[in-house]
Amino acid sequence: MSFNSKIIDGKSKFTLKIRIRLNEDNCSSDHGFYVIDNSNTYDRGISIFLGDNNIGFRVNDFRSSAGINIKDNKWHDVMLTWDGTTNNNGVKFYLDNLKKPVKSGKVSTINGAIENLAFGDIGSWDSDRYKFKGDLDDIEIYDEVVDYSSKAESISLDKTSMDLIEGSSDNLNAKVLPEDATNKKVVWSSSDEKIAKVDENGKVTAIKEGQVTITAKVEGTDLTATCKVNVTKKVEENKNNAILSISLVNGATKEYDVSMQEVEKFINWFEERSNGKGPSLYSFDKKINPYKTVKEYIVHDKIASFEVREYEGTNK
Repeated sequence: MSFNSKIIDGKSKFTLKIRIRLNEDNCSSDHGFYVIDNSNTYDRGISIFLGDNNIGFRVNDFRSSAGINIKDNKWHDVMLTWDGTTNNNGVKFYLDNLKKPVKSGKVSTINGAIENLAFGDIGSWDSDRYKFKGDLDDIEIYDEVVDYSSKAESISLDKTSMDLIEGSSDNLNAKVLPEDATNKKVVWSSSDEKIAKVDENGKVTAIKEGQVTITAKVEGTDLTATCKVNVTKKVEENKNNAILSISLVNGATKEYDVSMQEVEKFINWFEERSNGKGPSLYSFDKKINPYKTVKEYIVHDKIASFEVREYEGTNK
């Protein structure tokens, strides 16, 4: 693959990043080969190559080897940068760890490129022994020196699932790593805003019954994290009242005129206590003159049965 222009002219700063996979079978040449090149000479241009089984690089007249054999059938991240000057350590070569170079040096003479940038089948280096035989992926070219030490590497959410009732809201919190990443802006989105929507701060609001996926993405990257949201219908409040008739083991009967919400609260207490949880007593408020407050307590173990007689009315 080649470009119609030099892309990297060999005279200006750049970042060149690729992913590469090699093995002994497809890289058996004793002469080495060029992965990337835009020159047909050794003293100018840009290239990444494999020689003597070690990966190496060239920027103008600075040519070096990383001294690392990567013919292991594994994917490796390779990055070459140059600040466009003749300063010490102006050239940096990275392998896998994009925060720390494995090799650095300086360009003494800025000559520039001879040919257009090419990958694999390198320009006038058309002998089979110089052709790249392996796998390439994620080719990135920048006209700046990219500092990957400040780039976000991952994003996570404090919840991976959420249950909401129509009209209710809850918050999602995103965490971007590393902590010193400069691009930590999170963009929120909903797979269906008719079911639930999310604002720029991660607040999720349920609209109607259904399931939806909320996605948090680090702006300018492919880093994402998701949360599954299940929205259920809002249950209409029961405004009726009821006579709660409780039969005790001693044959006595207690009756209370209460709201249906109080009945539900009593039933929840009774079921939890039957499972060994919660207090053993349940209290009912009663009105008896001239007392300001009267509470009557029912002991769970003294209850034989109870009956609910619901009637239409307003909550008490």
